Amino acid sequence: MKNLRIILLLACFTCLAGMPRLYAQRGSASKTIQTTKLVGIQEEYRQTESFRLDAAYEMLVVPMVAQIEVLSQEKKTFRGTARPDIPDGLASNQYLINKTSSPIELERAFEIIKSEVIYDFCAETNADVITLPQFKIKQAMVEERNEDGEPILMPLEINGKYVVNVQATGFPAVYRNFRQGTAEDIWIKQSLKMGQESNEDAKYRIVENNTRQK
Repeated sequence: MKNLRIILLLACFTCLAGMPRLYAQRGSASKTIQTTKLVGIQEEYRQTESFRLDAAYEMLVVPMVAQIEVLSQEKKTFRGTARPDIPDGLASNQYLINKTSSPIELERAFEIIKSEVIYDFCAETNADVITLPQFKIKQAMVEERNEDGEPILMPLEINGKYVVNVQATGFPAVYRNFRQGTAEDIWIKQSLKMGQESNEDAKYRIVENNTRQK
C-alpha cells in the first residue's frame, strides 16, 4: 500500500513539474526554427521568427469629368499685360533665365519659362487653360562695339541673368460642367488610350530647335 502511494505521488509531481513548460509553449508568440550550440562554449544560440498580420486598407476616388469650353475660335497672342511682377528694364513679353551653356539646363529653363507664360496668359485672358499653346523663345541681343569699333551682337543681361523674348499663341478655354464620372463615361478613357496607341490623328508633336549664336 505504501509503495502504491509513493508511485502516485511521484506521478503527480512529474505532471505538476511539466505544467509550467507546457503553459509557456502555448503562450509564446514565436517559434524556434534553429538551435545551435558552439563546441567548448556553454552558450546556446537560438534563431526565432514571429508572425504578424497587419490590417490593410485602400482608398478609391471616383473620377471627375468636366468639359473644356474654348472662349474664342480665334487664336490669341500673349502680350503679358497681366504680369504683376515685371522686373525693371524688361518688356511685358521678356523673361529672365540663369546664365548657362549646358543644353540640358537651357531646356529646363525654357520649360520654366513656358509654365510662367501659361500662367500669365491665363490671367490675361481670364482662362483656366490654354489649348494648343505654341511658343517661340529667343535670346535677346544687344549691339555693342568690339576693340576695333566693329558692331557685334551680345546677349542682353539684366541683374546677372540673360533676357529672352517670348512669343506665345493659343486658344484660351475654361472648365465647365464638373460632375462625377459614371460607367457610361468609359468611352472617354478608351478613346484616349486608342489615341495614344494607334491613332496618329489624335497625336501631335512639337519639334523644338534650340540654337545658340556666338
